[in-house]
Amino acid sequence: WMGFCKGVSGREVAPVLANCSSLTTLNIVGLRARDDSLSALSKCCPQLTSLVAGWSSFTDAGVRELASGCTSLRHLNLWGNSTKNTIGDSGVEELAARCSTLEILELGFTGVTDRTLAALSKSCTNLRQVWVTGCSGVTDSGVRVRYALLACLLFADPSSVGA
Repeated sequence: WMGFCKGVSGREVAPVLANCSSLTTLNIVGLRARDDSLSALSKCCPQLTSLVAGWSSFTDAGVRELASGCTSLRHLNLWGNSTKNTIGDSGVEELAARCSTLEILELGFTGVTDRTLAALSKSCTNLRQVWVTGCSGVTDSGVRVRYALLACLLFADPSSVGA
């Protein structure tokens, strides 16, 4: 657990992971990690099942990279991406296609839309929780339609869901 450690930034994460091939759980929340950290995880930690990495600076490219190597993810937290809306539908669609074992996905305050919910409902049948609070591209219609298909809980603050 390295979350919110003072004096540690996302730049230090990638070199540390080089010797962690059996790592299954990692919390780097608040380190302002970037896509290079997700790339390192993809290459070095193929057994990763849980990643808590909110309040970072990831993009769709980084999420796609993570999905290419960490296909056993069950819990992923990308909540509150510090560079608003740089995680969107294309990254999460790739994640849904490659990481069908996902059970909990936390995407609050990212740029995902109803397209993400559609992709998740088709590919991730084990999902129990999807967090989309603060995602202005997720509409009431998307939540209603996808809720039935996902058969999971969609946590959305009603005031943050678009019309």
